[in-house]
Amino acid sequence: PTIVTTVSFLSPDHTSMYSPSASPSSDDDKTILDTANYIKEQYFLEVSSPGVERVLRKGRHLEQNIGKEIIVNLFKPINNQKQIEGILNKYDDRNIYLQQKDIIEIERKNISLIKLKFEW
Repeated sequence: PTIVTTVSFLSPDHTSMYSPSASPSSDDDKTILDTANYIKEQYFLEVSSPGVERVLRKGRHLEQNIGKEIIVNLFKPINNQKQIEGILNKYDDRNIYLQQKDIIEIERKNISLIKLKFEW
């Protein structure tokens, strides 16, 4: 059987990719694992991160991303838009609040998806 080892690099607050060396390398990590001899057999090393446009599902995800630009997809349009972008200002159990020119209040029950926005 083949052993696959997955390593995730997260910042201490779990909001972004992180590496003590600032440039994660599977070769570096594999050398560390080989030297420490944790895995006795041949293995494959997968390096992962949460993704730059990851979905924000839970309150803690929203809390960690206040002040960041997000994309909100809606079930029902607001001002003829089913997708709204803005800076996450705050949230509560019923609504999220996006900063554009003004603060936009969006009912959470009308939200189909929230994700971070990343400028490619």
